[in-house]
Amino acid sequence: MIKAFLGAIAMLLMAGGGAAGLAIRGRSGGVRLGAEGTNSTPAVFPLPQLGSAGFVCNRDREVQPVFDLGSAVATEAVTIRAGAITRRNFGFRMADTHRSRKLVEEEFSRARELALPFGHYRSASFTIRQGTEAREIVATVRAEFVDGTFARRGVPVRLGACYAKRWSVQMSVSPY
Repeated sequence: MIKAFLGAIAMLLMAGGGAAGLAIRGRSGGVRLGAEGTNSTPAVFPLPQLGSAGFVCNRDREVQPVFDLGSAVATEAVTIRAGAITRRNFGFRMADTHRSRKLVEEEFSRARELALPFGHYRSASFTIRQGTEAREIVATVRAEFVDGTFARRGVPVRLGACYAKRWSVQMSVSPY
């Protein structure tokens, strides 16, 4: 079941275009999968059963990292980071302590989309964690953007911060 799930993810990552590498490795009963590229990112990285990470650009060549939780099958914790800005779809607070262990209480937002404001970010990352009774999925999407603007042969306009010079997607699935 887990291998079939990761097979579907591998197909989606390869279809994203420009994937330079793909790896599947077993790890203590779990499986890890990754892809990376050195050209501009696909507009959206679909992550089966988790949602999709993407980047929206505006006329000022600013980028907005966005995560759509619309296809999530279970509650998941999503964190987006770019520069000094961090957004989460959850909050947590200390509930109590028990035998020197901190007990944390989490509260999840019901929002179906999580986004950062538009900006000229050097990099952006998404971390998604979803745990069910059967397994835990952890996915990380990273993109490094061009700093400033540049011209590219065959493209009539100057490209800017919306052009990613490097990207990667890593997913791991492990049974509980």
